[in-house]
Amino acid sequence: MVVSLKESDFFSKNRRALAKWISAVEDRLPEGLEFLQRHYHRVGHAFRIGITGPPGGGKSTLINALLRVFRARYPEETIAVVAVDPSSHLSGGALLGDRIRMDAIGLDEGIFMRSMASRGSLGGVSEATADICDLLDIYGFDRIFIETVGIGQLELDIISLAHTNLLVLSPECGDEIQAIKSGIVELVDIFVVNKADRQGAGRMVNDLEYMLGLRVYSGEDWRPAVVSCVATGGSGEGADGVFELVEKVESHRSWLQARGRWGRKNRRNLERKLRQNLFHYLQREFDFLQPLLEQKAEEVEKKRLSFSEALEILLEEFSRQFSSSLKKRKGG
Repeated sequence: MVVSLKESDFFSKNRRALAKWISAVEDRLPEGLEFLQRHYHRVGHAFRIGITGPPGGGKSTLINALLRVFRARYPEETIAVVAVDPSSHLSGGALLGDRIRMDAIGLDEGIFMRSMASRGSLGGVSEATADICDLLDIYGFDRIFIETVGIGQLELDIISLAHTNLLVLSPECGDEIQAIKSGIVELVDIFVVNKADRQGAGRMVNDLEYMLGLRVYSGEDWRPAVVSCVATGGSGEGADGVFELVEKVESHRSWLQARGRWGRKNRRNLERKLRQNLFHYLQREFDFLQPLLEQKAEEVEKKRLSFSEALEILLEEFSRQFSSSLKKRKGG
């Protein structure tokens, strides 16, 4: 089925048009990708907040509470939510649908929700998610929440998309702290201990503070915050810890801007995005070498070739095929 895509509908803030353009980008249609290229100069306004963590941490519930607070505090701002769900092996679609449990969305015209399939991406974020966030930025959203599929480890892909990164844990995820690698800690801006009314929450907060205390931070560094909250506590004045979390998020944003880190983080995020896309492109280009790779592996195993000789043959063939592919892309 051919879907009509009109730029005028997009820029007139037509939500149905936005959904169509998102589908075009997610499906990697030329029209969608060319649209992004033409209007990329508009990217850079939205504040992107990444939320990730292991299953059961209550990420969607937390986002629901945050949406209510942000919309009440900044009613003039619009918010988009991109939720990356596990893919269906049959259809490639998102299994969790449109996250109907996020009841803060409801009929609020200031909030837009989109679920995406991870499509098997190792980092949990589909390759198209970065482009979808850029599209939402071009559309004019002030804030973009990006929730990744919870597989128990911080989704590294989120770092290339967000300005502020939240890792959401719950007392039931106590063992997850032991699995957090030191290199990942420096990528998290705010640790959130959700379901703080449950047994073990205090210990988890202490463990996180102890882990952070082992690191040395200079006066120029942001020291990750640890916030405990109960996201199901409601959205009013009694929402336990959610208002404090909002303050920490805003504090990190102010810190990025005041220290000149906003632009630097954008540049680093772009570097990561370019690196990731280049890696995925080269990986796809490398697929055609599989038969030759198997053949040379067998020859090395049977001592007909040395490892270095086999590697040299593969690199030469890859270079030849890659050059040919580039010429075709340029229309040569």
